[in-house]
Amino acid sequence: MTDAAAIPSNNSANGKPMHFAKAKERCWEIFRKHYPDYVGPDQRYQSAIDGALNLNYPVLDAGCGREMGYARMLAPRAKGAIAFDYGADRVRLRDDEKVIPVRGDLAHLALADASVGTIVTRSVLEHLEFPELVFKEFARVLAPGGSIVAMAPNFYDYASIVSRFTPHAFHTWLVPRVVGNTEEDVFPTFYRANTRGRLQQLAARSGLEIGGIETFCQYPVYLMFSPVLFRIGVSYEKFITRHESFAGLRGWILAVMHKPANPQSVK
Repeated sequence: MTDAAAIPSNNSANGKPMHFAKAKERCWEIFRKHYPDYVGPDQRYQSAIDGALNLNYPVLDAGCGREMGYARMLAPRAKGAIAFDYGADRVRLRDDEKVIPVRGDLAHLALADASVGTIVTRSVLEHLEFPELVFKEFARVLAPGGSIVAMAPNFYDYASIVSRFTPHAFHTWLVPRVVGNTEEDVFPTFYRANTRGRLQQLAARSGLEIGGIETFCQYPVYLMFSPVLFRIGVSYEKFITRHESFAGLRGWILAVMHKPANPQSVK
């Protein structure tokens, strides 16, 4: 890491603040000690996609981002992919990639009815201002028997709570330093589709069936500016992972939804 932003930390040398890069390096040492067999959110997400992928239709990567990563990865396995995002900046595609970039609003998909077999969406639900409209559009464009695989931060996770009570300017400062995103990739959040109950409600109202909803933790990535806070975060994450009664507080929600093979109607 080359980020030289000096952030005060409880771990300091000679009374001087520890640089951010040094603090993050120490947090990685703690991570390796406490998570020897770590399975991250992306691995869980990919496993869920593997179990739901419809090979007979294109994939819709809803909120694909600049890299269009999942669209590019899944296109060869299905009938191509549609990389949908309202951002115009995209990486350059190779000539042999069967990916169609589309710019627009997820609440108004410029796609035909029943035209995609699988919808994947990662870290997008928290940014939806009108999730009811988005899920109805998902249901409309999804082919009968198709699936949605959605992973997003949990509304009740401590990082989400802090996010809701801090200004967007703070997010654009912190997230690039701990996650590696650019400031342009940090968007306003609403958290209107980020609980198990809310996802069940959105599915029912859109004519979709729940295939499964799980919550799980990851290491406390947003606390990597302070080894002391990171240790506290690790203890908290391990505690709520051990006790199922605290499942609603875990950091991530992973949901799989299906459109009935013979839907009567999706309004």
